[in-house]
Amino acid sequence: MRRRRPGAPAGARRRARLLAPAVALAALAAAVAAAPGAAPVPGTPLRPLAGLDTTSGRAVYEANCAGCHGFTGEGLRGAVPPLAGNVPVLLAREGGREYLVGVLLTGLSGEIEVLGERYDGVMPSWAHLGEAQVADVLNHVATAWGNAALLPPDAVEFTDLEVGMARAFPADQAALARMRRTLARPSEQ
Repeated sequence: MRRRRPGAPAGARRRARLLAPAVALAALAAAVAAAPGAAPVPGTPLRPLAGLDTTSGRAVYEANCAGCHGFTGEGLRGAVPPLAGNVPVLLAREGGREYLVGVLLTGLSGEIEVLGERYDGVMPSWAHLGEAQVADVLNHVATAWGNAALLPPDAVEFTDLEVGMARAFPADQAALARMRRTLARPSEQ
């Protein structure tokens, strides 16, 4: 025979056990939403890119990207394209946002043209970074080095959810190359 513990009825204890994860998630969502510069809780409007605090993205960029793209986003002539002046151009074109996320998660190799110059280098995949880190660095490169003034007026933040979706349905190198060719021909948009 099973003995009941004193206190709340068995049904109430069971409901409390079942609700505990939901309560914990709600508390976590509230804490994330209250954190300065935090990504929005799903279902809340996205924030404009131009006004974001990208301090955390700058740290990720400097640790992982600046060695090739430079601390001021200038790139390396002939090998690594600049991000300064280029990221807003890509964000203004249809498919540019998806392309940028895909490049960070998959990497890129082969010849590309950026701002009228040809580059032929290799960018490694940064898929080992977490979704929030990838979103943070994308928000940083989209707004740093004068890029914020060049952004389309409707440009919104990258989110960890967006990066997670791209990670779940990754683009391969061939798809990224096709996307890049399309982005290079804005007259066809």
